[in-house]
Amino acid sequence: MAEAEFNSLFQTIQQQWPVSAQMNSLTAAFNNTNNYFTSYQASQLIQIIYAESNRLQLAKLSYRSITDPVNFNQVSDLLNTQAAKNELAAYVANYSGGNTGNKVPMTDADFNTLYQNIQIQFLPGGKMTAITEAFNNTAYYFTCAQAKKLIALVSFESNRLQLAKLSYRTITDRANFNTLYELLNSQTSKDELAAYVNAYKD
Repeated sequence: MAEAEFNSLFQTIQQQWPVSAQMNSLTAAFNNTNNYFTSYQASQLIQIIYAESNRLQLAKLSYRSITDPVNFNQVSDLLNTQAAKNELAAYVANYSGGNTGNKVPMTDADFNTLYQNIQIQFLPGGKMTAITEAFNNTAYYFTCAQAKKLIALVSFESNRLQLAKLSYRTITDRANFNTLYELLNSQTSKDELAAYVNAYKD
């Protein structure tokens, strides 16, 4: 991303409040398939957030957009715990560049376990984080019915839209993706999801 454009994005996100708004904006920036960042730019953005779990989530999300993966250690260095560094390293090692060649959806048994673990999360933010991590996990793939069931666990329209976008990479039956639009109430959200899907490149 050009320096001027990046500085504008950085300042806009930095001035947002609360942290959840910053997280939503950073997630959207890294999910936007038109955006690409140097490792340095990505690390600058991720440093806006302090929580280790959020930094790890954003670091994984940023990898698709990195133009100089050889310098990705600059992003890894933002993580304090060895466990988080190891998890990021494993994610990078298994990253397939969005290749959707042989996608096999999660078995019903595995899905039911995942669903129940997320369902018992007490705080809405906990559910949102857990579902985001599930869709970001490159080992996981879902049918539209499975993804829809997970997304329905959160109530806010903005969160449902964010998760619907995030789920698209994992969907094994994309011909049925229109069923996820039923989770969104506003036409604006449906249009935004449609635009995301149309612009999506595996």
